[in-house]
Amino acid sequence: PDVYAGKLAVVRAAAEAASRDANAITPAMQAFVVIGRTEAEARRLFDTKALRYASLLMSDAVWKRQGLTHPLGEGFRGMIDLVPQQMSREQVEDAIARVPGEQLAGEAIWGTPSMVADKLQALGDAGMRHVVLVPLSAMVSRRAAVSTVRGMFSVARRLRSGR
Repeated sequence: PDVYAGKLAVVRAAAEAASRDANAITPAMQAFVVIGRTEAEARRLFDTKALRYASLLMSDAVWKRQGLTHPLGEGFRGMIDLVPQQMSREQVEDAIARVPGEQLAGEAIWGTPSMVADKLQALGDAGMRHVVLVPLSAMVSRRAAVSTVRGMFSVARRLRSGR
């Protein structure tokens, strides 16, 4: 929330410097979400092949923020450069195997539905007014997809109720 609030302040200052109404800008973000029925379940999802692959879609700059090196190399631009048809299956599998679970955990909003709602509420308190959630945990399995959808409904209900 502090980072979000700081970046929002920069955007608002730039709007004012350009003689624009800073309040006409809707503070928003797109957020990767991993939801489990328990915190431990959500944590385990980061070690799945599907979520480790999703981590490859992030740029080397994102990885460096966490003190990590992207498995596909220095300067890798994430989804811009990741073209699976230009890589052998072995290259993709090797890259996935080298993704530490903590990489995506450091970039996603994750936990139980209650924990996710708390984190989103904190971002709302920091000024965010609109969010697009990317439910990454739904990629893991059919069971995880059902659980994620239920969790997302729970998060939405809680945020709408203001509790």
